[in-house]
Amino acid sequence: MQTNDTLLFCIPQNEAFIIRNYSEATVSFELECQQASGPPVVIPISLGNEFVTIEVNGNCVPDQCD
Repeated sequence: MQTNDTLLFCIPQNEAFIIRNYSEATVSFELECQQASGPPVVIPISLGNEFVTIEVNGNCVPDQCD
């Protein structure tokens, strides 16, 4: 991927997924959850050599899991 690229994918409600950065360089991006109506829910994410698990609950609110 390049700077300012957009990657679209669908995650079913009440499911979780992992975003992992294997690089030592920090990457920053925004995760957007599009709802059927109303504005999308956006969370900024910044990762070094680590991962984050995101759960998309029934209200289309991305929550970071432990």
